Amino acid sequence: MIKPPKSPGRGSPRRTTWTDLSRGPVPLFAAEFLAVVLVVTYVFGHPFGIGAAKATLPTAAAAPTRAPAQATFTSPPTTVTGVPATPTLTGVYPSVATNTQPATPTAVAAYPAAQPASATTAATTTSSAAPCEIQPVRGFGLLYTGQPSLASRLGCATGAEAGTSLTLQSYANGQTIDAPSQKTTFVLGKDGKWSSQPDSSNGATAVAALGAPNGSPRNVGGAMQSFQHGTLFWTPDKVIFTLFADGGWEQHPDTFVDATTTPAPAGQAPAATPTPAPAAAVASCPSQPVRGFGLVYSGQPNVATRLGCASAKEVGFSASQQNFEHGVMIERLDTHQVVVIHADGSWAVYPDSNQSGQPIPSVGTPPAKLAAPVGPIGMVWQRQADVRQTLGWATGPAANISGAGQNFAGGEMLWTSDRKIYVLYSDKSGAVFPDKFVDPTPATSN
Repeated sequence: MIKPPKSPGRGSPRRTTWTDLSRGPVPLFAAEFLAVVLVVTYVFGHPFGIGAAKATLPTAAAAPTRAPAQATFTSPPTTVTGVPATPTLTGVYPSVATNTQPATPTAVAAYPAAQPASATTAATTTSSAAPCEIQPVRGFGLLYTGQPSLASRLGCATGAEAGTSLTLQSYANGQTIDAPSQKTTFVLGKDGKWSSQPDSSNGATAVAALGAPNGSPRNVGGAMQSFQHGTLFWTPDKVIFTLFADGGWEQHPDTFVDATTTPAPAGQAPAATPTPAPAAAVASCPSQPVRGFGLVYSGQPNVATRLGCASAKEVGFSASQQNFEHGVMIERLDTHQVVVIHADGSWAVYPDSNQSGQPIPSVGTPPAKLAAPVGPIGMVWQRQADVRQTLGWATGPAANISGAGQNFAGGEMLWTSDRKIYVLYSDKSGAVFPDKFVDPTPATSN
């Protein structure tokens, strides 16, 4: 039998008791009970045990854990527009000012700004210029393709090469080229600069600066071709003059070798000049021109095409010829006609109506070194005001010459003994070419 505990008296220590429901109250010491609880919670991780203690215990001061800093950057950091840039940790990354505005991407600044499609297309078109529609040929072509800087300065040809009459004069400090078809005198100085003056002024001021003339002027059959930024002139002494629009000029040798020219060995007669095959468009013509006419006809396809087939054989004639400031007049004794050929190639024919002893009306006193024509040529020149105005004054007296002519379906060809071939088209336009035919029969001396 268990006895109940006695009530402690005043001043006696009180012991804690617990009651066992099945066995009754069981006295335990509070200290022992607390020790057991602490051991159990420490071992099994009670919320009040070791885990809680670790979570709440203070640790030694240390820097927050961050990703390691990179030593270098391969490109500037890009910030998404609208998101503020994160300040860089001082001492770990390079020190930068804190930015409170959205960062501007710097990668774009490393590339050119993109152009609109239209601008890009335009730039491509400009850099890849289209080829010229008209390409120079023969001597002009060799010079143009062999001198890229020259071709660049001239630009594209604005027209085809055309034969023309030229008057050349050499001076102590340069030379002049008088082109009647242009009604212009070109003055070329030794300093590489050129100028031009209308024929009416006779180039007095510019020519005076060239000094004394070397010899007499030469009337020759040449060629010219116009370009965007200049002009090419060819002379029969195998020289090509290049006149640039910027005021400069150059002189180059003509290195073109005509396939129809056969040079003769020293001491021998010149070989016959073969006549090349005619242009395909007129190869079926029953009659083909020969000698100088044949060379021009077969070597100039555009001439053959415009003239068409020959309607008669070549015939010779006697004539009288007189040169003018801007053209030539030829009196044909076989047909009793006067042929007027202007410097631009245009032409006209007038009947020889001059009567022996018939007075010729006067139109005034000619300028110095020029003359008024007489005879049948003078009669046409005096009576036809348009002829007189376009040709100008005669540059010398009339001369007796020999000539030849041949009729074609679309015009006529005339040859004169000063070795010129005039092509007269039925539309009243024309051209002039040098006669390059070499007669195989050598001249004999008596």
